[in-house]
Amino acid sequence: MAEVISKDRGNNTIWKYQFETLGETEFEIPAYANIVHVGAQHFNYMDKAPRSYVSIWACVNPDANKIKRKFRVVATGEDLSSVIDSSDAVIHIGTAIFENNTVWHVLEIV
Repeated sequence: MAEVISKDRGNNTIWKYQFETLGETEFEIPAYANIVHVGAQHFNYMDKAPRSYVSIWACVNPDANKIKRKFRVVATGEDLSSVIDSSDAVIHIGTAIFENNTVWHVLEIV
């Protein structure tokens, strides 16, 4: 599905946000940012062991005020009631599938 990118808000740059750990993460993201992709990204550095991360890419206006947005990475089959407060509203942002067929889901807590 195509994403609408709002030029009137100055969203003209795509930034990547990388989840360093599973569980809850908070990013400072420009206001009105539109998350356009969730994916697995693999790195093979010559001097380090290979690593894989869940990442999101967002179309942003770099000049907009930054706001804090909270996300949680969960595994397929994970009991969400054990990791998300019942008073939280949650939006499924996307899914990342890794080379070993591990599947992680990014949820935004609003």
